Amino acid sequence: MKALSIKSVFLYLLFLFSVLGFFSFHTDSSQWSKLILESTVVLTILLLFWKRDKTNDEEYWLLRGFGILFLVTLIPALIQADSTLEGLSFFSKYGFILVCCVALSAILGNDENRIQNSAKMMTFLLFVISGWAMFEWVVALDGTTLTHQATYKVTANMAHRNLLVQYMLVLLPFVAIYEPPHVIWKVVKACSIGFALLLGILLLNRMAWITLVIFSLVTAFVQMKFNLFPRLVWRKVMQFGITSVVIILIFGLLVIDDPYTFWHQFEMSFDLEKGTTRDRLLLQARTLELAFSSLFFGAGFDSWKVLIMQYPQDGMLTESGTLFYQRPHNDYLWLFSEAGILPALLYLGVHVWGIVLSFRRIRPEGFSAYALHLSWIGIFIASFTNFPVERPEFLLIISLLCVLTFRSPRVSRFGKLSQATIVLISIMVVLTFVWRGMAEWHYFDARSHQTKDEWSQAKSSVDKAISLGMVKDSYSMPLEWFSGFYLQGNGTSCNSFQKAYVINPYHPDVLNSLGICSVNERKLNDGMTFFYESVNRTPRYLQGWFNVAQIRYQQGDWRSAFKAYLNADPSNSNEAFEQLGVNLAIDSLNHILPSFPERKMYLTVEAIRNTPHWALDLMKKSSINHIPFSDQVLIDASYYMLNTCEEYDDCDLANSLIEKYLPAGLTDLEEMTKTQN
Repeated sequence: MKALSIKSVFLYLLFLFSVLGFFSFHTDSSQWSKLILESTVVLTILLLFWKRDKTNDEEYWLLRGFGILFLVTLIPALIQADSTLEGLSFFSKYGFILVCCVALSAILGNDENRIQNSAKMMTFLLFVISGWAMFEWVVALDGTTLTHQATYKVTANMAHRNLLVQYMLVLLPFVAIYEPPHVIWKVVKACSIGFALLLGILLLNRMAWITLVIFSLVTAFVQMKFNLFPRLVWRKVMQFGITSVVIILIFGLLVIDDPYTFWHQFEMSFDLEKGTTRDRLLLQARTLELAFSSLFFGAGFDSWKVLIMQYPQDGMLTESGTLFYQRPHNDYLWLFSEAGILPALLYLGVHVWGIVLSFRRIRPEGFSAYALHLSWIGIFIASFTNFPVERPEFLLIISLLCVLTFRSPRVSRFGKLSQATIVLISIMVVLTFVWRGMAEWHYFDARSHQTKDEWSQAKSSVDKAISLGMVKDSYSMPLEWFSGFYLQGNGTSCNSFQKAYVINPYHPDVLNSLGICSVNERKLNDGMTFFYESVNRTPRYLQGWFNVAQIRYQQGDWRSAFKAYLNADPSNSNEAFEQLGVNLAIDSLNHILPSFPERKMYLTVEAIRNTPHWALDLMKKSSINHIPFSDQVLIDASYYMLNTCEEYDDCDLANSLIEKYLPAGLTDLEEMTKTQN
């Protein structure tokens, strides 16, 4: 078969993005659009026709042998998965790469312009994705001001801004070497590079900054070693790079809400004691520990997000049980933990060999090998710090890099057996994605009914998802838990919670639900055991501590109830939780009041006690800021006296009380109030 024209490729890719865009605006989750994109890619591949010729298949046999070996090593992880559907969903991602390698070989052919054709494809892709992201970035602005939180809204339907930025940077080297033949393509190239650099810096993503720095250092090293650019051109490249960064930084300082936001992101890149950097390091360390516990065959596909919950979450973003990590942010360790050491080494080996081989080819091949080298480095960084294997957009680019780097012959050189193998793999991948899509559809339909309190419809939909083989959602919650929850206290709901416990015995919501079941059955000790277990690894889990506090309060154990209440994260509190907080705060304030001999301090604290929302606010502040409640009372009372003393003409008295009750007086008060949430 003749290689497809570049125009055909553009139409093909444009169709994919049209489908992707349509579904991103018509569904509740990017999961659906991802499945649609994956299925469309493979279905399009099935429409390609192949023919045989008598040329040497040596390179193909090596590539095919490696691909088949890799897929075979994944079979133990497939067998160990909680369900056939979940196992096949993960297995098909890697089959997807193999199928795409074959298809892209057919699309690009074996002519001398395959690098420039690929660069043209990537320029088009970057133009589409960066233009989409720029639109979202402008919409996210608060007038003309950019906040750090707003940057998370810019995803271009790639699930997360981190993946978006790293994807654009992987495309960037090929766009840079593309030589556009017409003015319109020069404009497209300029816009693509400009948008990518702007978003790479102003989306405030630390790994994007590090990637750009690494790209710059590698480029400088390549120039010193191979003298790739003529001296005059190198000078212009340096000027363009420095000027672009300076202009973008100046623009960023004008639109950013606070210049410290820039510095804070830079600072957090090297702060290993807090923030997401600490979380990622802990996740990767625990993933490595998990991987070595099942060294050769792994724990099974889709098991990581369950097994990682057995580790304590103290100090992590997940400690309140309102957020759950779905991936270890490292594709190599993820594969290692779920499939074993051999598949992980093979997958890592492809990326490392791609970096090495492309570097070796820089001297004879020049800019094409240089672009390959940078893109492989970008893929390695993304795979080491994120989860690009989750996105079909990344898998397509990985396949393209494999085709360009390892020089696999086009599909027209394959025999009938090879042709049939690819067709069978393609059919398996499509059927898996369609199967998964049907299950996802019922799951999200159930969640939609849940928001409307339509419990019977929600129960029916989630049971259909379960019958299709969907065992747990992306946040590791067993679907059996939803099935029990939708029964709304029906006696059989506890049976569903027990089934959910078998699937994930570490999820705090599952443990909390079993605790409620035990209490309702008058098994108080069992219930308390489940409640304490629910907060054992998620030490700020609200529902678990609320139930402990409520039971202790009803038993008259006020101190234990108070301590349990302050352990909870009040960020997502409900009415019952807040009412208990008011009761505990008033009881505590009644206990504290006699300790103030000064009338003004006594009346101020009494006013707090008599104002329920104020008393509750003190409980929340004490919990969030990890300050003893009695100290929080002194801080709020002192702050109130200081701000109202002029009205009552007793500032001297207020100052003297502040000096008495706070160790450093006004200085201490100013420092403490700065940290109040």
